Amino acid sequence: MKRSLLLLIPALALVTLPCTAQQQDIEWYAVFAEHVPSSNLLAYEEAGQDLVSIFGESEITDVSWATVSSFDLGYSYVFAGTGPADLAELYARLGAAMEAIGERGAAAMKKSDGLVESRDIFFLTLRPDLSYLSEAGGFSADSPFRINLHLFVQPAMVEEFETAVQEWVEAYAELGIEHGWRTYQYATGNDLPAYLMVETAVDHLDYYTWTAEVEKTLGDRGWELWEKAMPAIRRMDQSYGWYREDLSYAAPEEGS
Repeated sequence: MKRSLLLLIPALALVTLPCTAQQQDIEWYAVFAEHVPSSNLLAYEEAGQDLVSIFGESEITDVSWATVSSFDLGYSYVFAGTGPADLAELYARLGAAMEAIGERGAAAMKKSDGLVESRDIFFLTLRPDLSYLSEAGGFSADSPFRINLHLFVQPAMVEEFETAVQEWVEAYAELGIEHGWRTYQYATGNDLPAYLMVETAVDHLDYYTWTAEVEKTLGDRGWELWEKAMPAIRRMDQSYGWYREDLSYAAPEEGS
């Protein structure tokens, strides 16, 4: 991950951020994605698990990340609270952590880096106003299966799209639906405006079971809401992934 940051920082100069990205109350997420050939997966995960163990043994307190593995994005390392302006500071903290964990950690990182085929970096902002029971889209070992809906919106219809999503939120709340989602907006990329809606479940079966229940509860209203949103959407993709607790690191609180 340290090397990923170093390699990808120059690319940010090529990306234009939307004006809203400069607001101070935005909750940022930096995502570093590593694509690994199938022949390298086992060794890559072993190196990642070693690195997590070393961070834990060294009680590193100022760096945390959540990891998601998926077919389309590979291995995504998510750093909460990190926007473009915070990237250099995150890199400095990772550098300090690497120094603290010593040669064993460096060896694990070197092994991992050598197994990666390509890397990407992008930034997301959380949209609480477009989310419902937002904690449902977080990172939890109890609901590790992640359903990602990527929505690419017509540039001239962002307001209409967001209004339609807010009506979804209102409908779910009014009907007392217990399953929610978390909405992010892409702040960087070459295909904006775009949004990411994340739902979580125990596994595929759990997801399809409660999805059927939600559709039954919504009834015709669900179709009406979709029909209202669709004109604003120029493309959408759905993908699946898993929260990987074994490849994630939650820093202990200092003094604990």
